[in-house]
Amino acid sequence: YMNIAFPLPGGNLNSILHLSRYRDGLALSTRWSAKPGGQQGVYLSRGKFPLRLPLDETIWIWSDDAGRVVACHDMWLCGLRYVRLDYEITPTTPG
Repeated sequence: YMNIAFPLPGGNLNSILHLSRYRDGLALSTRWSAKPGGQQGVYLSRGKFPLRLPLDETIWIWSDDAGRVVACHDMWLCGLRYVRLDYEITPTTPG
């Protein structure tokens, strides 16, 4: 698992992602289907009892034939995808 925490007044927003292989890369996901019965998810943490929010995200990461690192990041609210972000990291030549 990977835990990402965002500080908020009076608590934290935590995204706990399950890590798995995806084709020739990796997948990081908070979705139940990533590992049924797992603890992945997006939580609002205030005190001792975290609250699982109706938010999910999955990030797929791989490298392409040109040597770039490519990622696709989907986010859901109440089971409906509301945004998809595509990333590309290209190596630079020493200048």
